[in-house]
Amino acid sequence: MKNTITKENLITKVSEKTNQPKDVVRAVIQQTFDSICEYLEEGNRLELRRFGVFSVKERRPRVGRNPNSPQKAIQIPASKVAVFKASVILKKQVKK
Repeated sequence: MKNTITKENLITKVSEKTNQPKDVVRAVIQQTFDSICEYLEEGNRLELRRFGVFSVKERRPRVGRNPNSPQKAIQIPASKVAVFKASVILKKQVKK
């Protein structure tokens, strides 16, 4: 398995490739993430061509079990979750 890349690593790489100051890149990346979160909070679907799609899915309520006491059923309420589906292009790049 490869290393974990942090947001700070991403900022450094983009800064080096674009010859922009880190503080400018940091602000742009953070605003991008904030905007994605806002769109998803509103229930929107965000499509980034050649990269993938962010969307919100509704999980139905279900019954769960505690592994320590499996005889007890636990009601798990419905919830919304953010999901990401990679584009075909991204999937091909990762396969290489």
